[in-house]
Formats: sequence, C-alpha cells, structure tokens
Amino acid sequence: LAFEVGDHVFLKISPTK
Repeated sequence: LAFEVGDHVFLKISPTK
C-alpha cells in the first residue's frame, strides 16, 4: 500500500538504492 509512496519518500530521505 505505502510501498510506492514509501519508496519515493525513502529515496528522498535516505537514498539506499
């Protein structure tokens, strides 16, 4: 559910990819 938004936010907060 929050995977799509989480991925985008996660990348902005902590680019792990």
